[in-house]
Amino acid sequence: MLEHLNDALCVSRFARQENHLWACYKPSPDCTDQKRKTWKPVTTLLSTTDMEHYLRQNYQEDSISEKFAYISTH
Repeated sequence: MLEHLNDALCVSRFARQENHLWACYKPSPDCTDQKRKTWKPVTTLLSTTDMEHYLRQNYQEDSISEKFAYISTH
């Protein structure tokens, strides 16, 4: 299931036995359906810590890492 961080970014959780892995997605520029976005991955599977680091480095202006921290703990 995709968890939306904002209109242009979302993450998805992949459950593992001892931890969770995450992937980050952006809307696909090839999408022609206006009602339903098609998302393309922008990262490989990352640990929770690595995803927090990736988001802090690349999306610091929107407090995205804080939104991800909330999602990752609930």
